[in-house]
Amino acid sequence: MLRSDQEDVDLSVGDLIYDCGLGLKGMILKIRPREEAFGAPYRVLYESLTPTEEGHIEWVMRHDLELLDNQWLSLDNQTVRKRDEAVHN
Repeated sequence: MLRSDQEDVDLSVGDLIYDCGLGLKGMILKIRPREEAFGAPYRVLYESLTPTEEGHIEWVMRHDLELLDNQWLSLDNQTVRKRDEAVHN
């Protein structure tokens, strides 16, 4: 299931993503088969919010994820969140 404003792009292990629900960037580590996924097939390693905090790993749903291209990789989370809010509001 995708949001109405979301592009249907195939995601792969190693893809860099932005999670619109959490407001964090991350990388896909694993993709579960549909029959095992229970709606959340993507295992994502999220970046840390501070230099002293470690990142975290979660299983997430597709509709929360946007594939990042190179222009977004260097942006900080606050800038990406503002861009996301502008697109979705």
